[in-house]
Amino acid sequence: MRKIHQIYIDGHFFTPHGTETPPLHNPATEQVIGEVRLADEGDARAAVAAAKRSLADLTALLRTTRKARIASTVPLRALGVPPTRPDSTAVAAP
Repeated sequence: MRKIHQIYIDGHFFTPHGTETPPLHNPATEQVIGEVRLADEGDARAAVAAAKRSLADLTALLRTTRKARIASTVPLRALGVPPTRPDSTAVAAP
């Protein structure tokens, strides 16, 4: 029988503060295949805070990438080359 007593938050595994351990069921057979230790409210708050930090980091990265992409197309526009989408395989006609 499998016992899951660790949760993953903010890049680390740790034992949750909750004490409930309900059975873990196989959804296909409905057989009990183990137990899982549940997190509590404090663990949930830590997970939400970690997700918010991660989202802020991702947003900053995307913003920087977008600015760099825009900056790299400005000289091409000055030469009269039309911009292409980054995922496009088409070549712009001269």
